[in-house]
Amino acid sequence: MTGLDRVAKCRGCGKEIAFIKTVKGKTQPVDPDPVWVKQCAGGKPYIRMDGNYVYGQIAGDAEDDPDANLIKAYVSHFATCEKADDFRNRRK
Repeated sequence: MTGLDRVAKCRGCGKEIAFIKTVKGKTQPVDPDPVWVKQCAGGKPYIRMDGNYVYGQIAGDAEDDPDANLIKAYVSHFATCEKADDFRNRRK
């Protein structure tokens, strides 16, 4: 497990999740295991511990390629939960 404080079970799928507060003050549910992200234009969003998003693709371990400038971040649980649509805000 990582330095994430709050851990819970997802009410939809039952998997373990953690929470990161975004720079805009919202709480983002994330999968608790970090990933290493290589930044690239048009990449998927990942959230860092400081609440900022980084865009890129998942890469190998930073120890495998220390010169790759990989960023430790987390995957939004909305991207991996099979019940995510049950929890999305629906705007009218």
